[in-house]
Amino acid sequence: PSGNVRIAMPQSLARHIVIPALDDFYRRYPDITLALGANDTHVDLLREGVDCVLRAWETEDDSLVARRIAQLPQVTCAYPAYLQACGMPRDIDSLEPHRAVGYFSLASNRDYPLEFCRGGKVELRELPARLSVSGADAYIAGARAGMG
Repeated sequence: PSGNVRIAMPQSLARHIVIPALDDFYRRYPDITLALGANDTHVDLLREGVDCVLRAWETEDDSLVARRIAQLPQVTCAYPAYLQACGMPRDIDSLEPHRAVGYFSLASNRDYPLEFCRGGKVELRELPARLSVSGADAYIAGARAGMG
């Protein structure tokens, strides 16, 4: 195959997963030229001339065809200074007095709760947030700043 492909994806996905894998990709597909739009905002595929979008979450737009191509592991963590000040939770049931950095979608203005897997089932927890963000890098920076 050959040609140009325009792909939109979150900055963190581009930086940590896609760009490090490009050497292998280009060994297999040397005649493909990629244009990576690395941002965490909603993309209008037609208006912006994007061929596909990679996201680390399910689409909220039912007019799009979505395929799961990978599952990314997630961890819940806190900055040591926050844990020193507020204590270490023993399990997900002991999270209630804690706060978290919130995560929301700019496109839908939807807040996303924390997700945990217990006994093979997903459990959601909504914790109070003094800071909510819409990008993975800001999410990590908020935790490092002691916001949760």
